Amino acid sequence: METMAAQGASGQGPTQVCEPGLFGKAMAVFLILLFGGTALFVLATAASALAGGGGGPGLAAFLVFIAGVQLALLYYLWPTIDAMFRLRIAVGQGLASFRLPARRKEPAQPAYTFTIPLEQIERLATRIELIHGMGQIQRMRQFAIKANGQWIEYGGAVENSYNGMVGATGRVALTAVEALQRATGMQIEDLGVVEGARKGVAPTPWGAASLAAPVATEALAKADKNAGIWRIIILVAFAVIVAVRALDWFVR
Repeated sequence: METMAAQGASGQGPTQVCEPGLFGKAMAVFLILLFGGTALFVLATAASALAGGGGGPGLAAFLVFIAGVQLALLYYLWPTIDAMFRLRIAVGQGLASFRLPARRKEPAQPAYTFTIPLEQIERLATRIELIHGMGQIQRMRQFAIKANGQWIEYGGAVENSYNGMVGATGRVALTAVEALQRATGMQIEDLGVVEGARKGVAPTPWGAASLAAPVATEALAKADKNAGIWRIIILVAFAVIVAVRALDWFVR
């Protein structure tokens, strides 16, 4: 993540800009080229096979299926790719500017850009959402502000990632909340833990009641245990791949 500061002429302090860095954006471009480029190449090969270049309709249909899989993977990764280029939060000189990617499907939260005076921010808040999907239970630390009576979610970071990494967009959110605390003089309020449904779906509105302490503690422990199991699965799979490659090299 890149953080830049520029002294404002108004004398209200520096402006801190938080956005994904060049490495994250380069990885996003790589993913576009990898999956999008592969899909185009495979489709061109399918067209050649269908035109009589060998293989016939059967091969062409198989190649179209492969291209569809590549495009489906690109579609699945697109929110992350889009966030790498769109996400930008600037705090300073009496203003907070947000350029946010689409974050929620339910309720719909499309990409949008806005700037508000810092004095209009009423509250800074955070909470943990337990997101369930594909066998994983993610502890997603979400951040929001309340301004003019409206809650606005601006970022989040996974706390129990199986690979132990926060990610570029997560680092932006963590840095932005620190900048907002310094600029407003407010402390961030912890609104507790809420049970999520799946990624992209808000479990409860911001400001609503969270899970009771005993239930929340049990849910967090279950999420951490789930993350530990996934780490073991990943490590074992990696070890098996390395062992197979080493055995193949030794036999050769």
